[in-house]
Amino acid sequence: MAKVPESMVVRYVRSIHTTRQSRGFSEAELKEAGISAANARKLSIRVDPKRHTKLSDNVTRLKAWLRDVPTRKAKRRTKKKA
Repeated sequence: MAKVPESMVVRYVRSIHTTRQSRGFSEAELKEAGISAANARKLSIRVDPKRHTKLSDNVTRLKAWLRDVPTRKAKRRTKKKA
């Protein structure tokens, strides 16, 4: 399985833009990628509830990673006949 992507944050210090690794993806980024925060945690994706920014680079990383992750189909439960 592919490695879980790392989220990045843009820092502004004295008019200089730098990027650094963040603690996790924001809920807005997860929503844009089509995944809920609860499902992201189940897939071992780090979620940062304090972040409110939505960076397009993080969204594209998530979408690319989700395409490569194998999905499991849920088994249907059927009632046993007596």
